[in-house]
Amino acid sequence: MTHPREALTRPTSLVSKLGLGCGALAALVVVGVLGLAFAQPDTFRIARSTTMNRPLAPLRAVVLDVEGLDRVMYTRPEFGPHTSTFSANRSGIGATLERTQGTEHTLYTLVAIDDGGVTYQVDTHGGANTVLRFELAAVDPFRTAVTVSIEGPLDTFLKRVLWPFVNLQGRVGPDLETTLRSLDEAAR
Repeated sequence: MTHPREALTRPTSLVSKLGLGCGALAALVVVGVLGLAFAQPDTFRIARSTTMNRPLAPLRAVVLDVEGLDRVMYTRPEFGPHTSTFSANRSGIGATLERTQGTEHTLYTLVAIDDGGVTYQVDTHGGANTVLRFELAAVDPFRTAVTVSIEGPLDTFLKRVLWPFVNLQGRVGPDLETTLRSLDEAAR
């Protein structure tokens, strides 16, 4: 027969062991999440490249003009038609394209033009601070190597924790491929 005092202490020791085990598990999860966050890069970059059977000049003309940019940017059919507003100056530093589709509102501002390509600052309603870059290099007089990329900071703890699970390569990569195809068509 067990002593009444032993009967009272057994459940308590079992409960304390369960509590200790759950506490250790929670600590491991916290350490794992912190490790995952600190293991992520400071920035992300997603790019797609191709060689187009087009001379450099017509491709460059399309991406230097915000109306040309509007023609090549991917539009999501599930959000319905989009509206575009252009700045008075349609090309050159400071030229802007404002696109609205459904609840998505995006402002593209041309911020850099160099021998290697054209760079746009992309501001969205969510406050994302990303850059869209078109890199263009003549392979020969009739072909051009083109890379379109989007990059931005992973500057918050939440972005770093979620980055491995978001799969932007899978979500944005196909949009960049569509942009490349549209650029090839627009330069005809």
